Amino acid sequence: MSLKLPNYKSRHDSSNLESAGKHDKGQHDFSKRLTFMLNRIVSLANSVGAPFFKSLGISIPEARALICLLEAESLKMSDLSQMISVDVSTTSYMVGRLEKLNLLLRMPDEKDARAVRIQLTAKGRSLGALCRDASVEHERVLIANMRQVDVEHLKKLLEVLYNNASTGFGGN
Repeated sequence: MSLKLPNYKSRHDSSNLESAGKHDKGQHDFSKRLTFMLNRIVSLANSVGAPFFKSLGISIPEARALICLLEAESLKMSDLSQMISVDVSTTSYMVGRLEKLNLLLRMPDEKDARAVRIQLTAKGRSLGALCRDASVEHERVLIANMRQVDVEHLKKLLEVLYNNASTGFGGN
């Protein structure tokens, strides 16, 4: 029986991944594959971040939403959804929960009567600032012992990875 994978859309030649399918650990250690490495990093960050954000009464995605709103001042629901990489229905549920906690407000969009804009309350800005500070601290830990030029290069490469994933896995 063989495994049937989705037909991923690839924009680029994947010949540099020839060894990715080899099972000989000496030739290619699966733990060095990007998907495994990225998951390990995110899992570690989440295991540290989740209890902190839980102590504030929010989840990690809700913390990300507060940070985005803190930095943008107000956003359409669809824009917030895209920024935090959560579908619109889940974002709407999250926004409703944060609204009940008096952390944000839904306002009609002045330019688009069908759209809703979301902005933080004073309490939301205070909590958003705590979340942003935690996020900055997490980044400081992640980039310790790296040169600034390497950090900038890594961020550019991560943007490329995201765009490749978004296109190749059938997302945006």
